[in-house]
Amino acid sequence: MTPTCPHARVDPSMRWDDLPTLREPPPWLVGHWTGGERGPAAIYRVLRGRGLSVHWTMGLDGDLVEHAPLTARCAHAGSVGNRGLGIEIASCGLPRKDGTSPRPFDVVEIHGRKVRAVRFTDAQLTRWVELAEWCAATYGWPRQVPACLRQLTPREVARWRGVLEHLHLSRRKVDSGGHLTAALVKAGWKAVTP
Repeated sequence: MTPTCPHARVDPSMRWDDLPTLREPPPWLVGHWTGGERGPAAIYRVLRGRGLSVHWTMGLDGDLVEHAPLTARCAHAGSVGNRGLGIEIASCGLPRKDGTSPRPFDVVEIHGRKVRAVRFTDAQLTRWVELAEWCAATYGWPRQVPACLRQLTPREVARWRGVLEHLHLSRRKVDSGGHLTAALVKAGWKAVTP
């Protein structure tokens, strides 16, 4: 039987049920930000229009929606990242061109360059930690996150079990600004060298 996260609601009108199946249990959860502030229904429509898919989406209020069976291979993080579970979390991610931002941002170094990463809402971070804890318990992952904000090598990715941010899988990506990793460390997860 396919597990379903108790922290998420399932909306039958927003489902991907025709996706290929993962060959092995997922080794990790990958966190993404959307680049926009709209809710789960809008995120779903945008992804579907781009030929992408993800297991969950989350709104600014922490509303978590499950969109695909957790045995499905979703298209959310390139060919390597799609071995794991994925979540798109509503956030503009970066301040606007005029420098304004709906929430405070932190200046963090990702892939050796400075990035102004907008913070998630408290409700989002609470729900994120609940989801990560559930995934770790369900799949037997260690409660660990990478202790770096850089792309992991193919060997590091192949060995990893736990939680990642999209930036760990692609040098082109800076989401989710290290905030998801930091929230888990604050909740008692270990930051380890991959």
